[in-house]
Amino acid sequence: MKQQSVIYSMVLLIVVVMVGASELLHQHEIIFPEITAIAVGAFMAPKLSWKTSRIRILIFIMICALAGVGIVLFVPGPVWLRVTLAYGIAEVIYLLSGTSFAPMISAIALPVLLGTESAVYPIAAFLLTVLILGFHVILEKVKIKEPIQFTPVNVQKQDWTDAVVRLVLVLITAFAAIRLGWRFMIAPPLLVAFTEFSKKESGARKIPVKAVAAIALCALVGAVCRYQIVMEWHLPLTLAALVAAVGMIVILTKLKAYIPPAGALCILPMLIPEEAVVSYPVQIFAGAALFMVLSLTIFQNREAIQ
Repeated sequence: MKQQSVIYSMVLLIVVVMVGASELLHQHEIIFPEITAIAVGAFMAPKLSWKTSRIRILIFIMICALAGVGIVLFVPGPVWLRVTLAYGIAEVIYLLSGTSFAPMISAIALPVLLGTESAVYPIAAFLLTVLILGFHVILEKVKIKEPIQFTPVNVQKQDWTDAVVRLVLVLITAFAAIRLGWRFMIAPPLLVAFTEFSKKESGARKIPVKAVAAIALCALVGAVCRYQIVMEWHLPLTLAALVAAVGMIVILTKLKAYIPPAGALCILPMLIPEEAVVSYPVQIFAGAALFMVLSLTIFQNREAIQ
């Protein structure tokens, strides 16, 4: 119980530092929701959720964050096409990385979806990643978490084929979502979730209803906290993020479903336009359900044929 308290305190501290710095410096680009996802996968999950190493986490978060801002600055075109491009680039980096660290996908897609042009974003992503990796070292030193043992992922030809299939499905979904005005159906953490759901070894795919419920409930808690605490009561955003993070911890712990993208989707409402907050949970639920159904049908059938 004491160990869990330490872990939860670290997750909450990371959220407070991130959102607090954003408010203090008046730079919303500092809020990098995927940091919360990394905290869930590195701290709250029984074991590290990905096959990776600390240096690879840092390198690929930085590469993808820079690439995302670069797409916004230098690649013209509609949002749905640029998000698809970002996802395609992220898939290539992901497969070449030798890891299963899918959160790097969110690092490139987030600035594209939100139109972030500032250099603050990659700097914040780098510093926050350093912070979270430093905390993991501390947890290893005090014997709360096991040391990271990295074994490179052996990428097969089928993995590249599956990546192309995912890219086509994301293209179709992104086009429809943007045209309908439901852009958060392709929220970056959902793209991460889709990538992870489509893997045959995915733990979330074994509990599909619980996984989608965890994602939807965390998104709902985040949106309600932003709406009530900030938009209605006019209290600090940091307080809303802290309360939302507590809710996220309770949800994932009670469900025993440590789905990293759920952590990011709990904090993402702190960053989106106010007019999108009310419909945000519905959009996230729709996107999560769609990507889970696609993973359970298309990719499961493909595995059965092999």
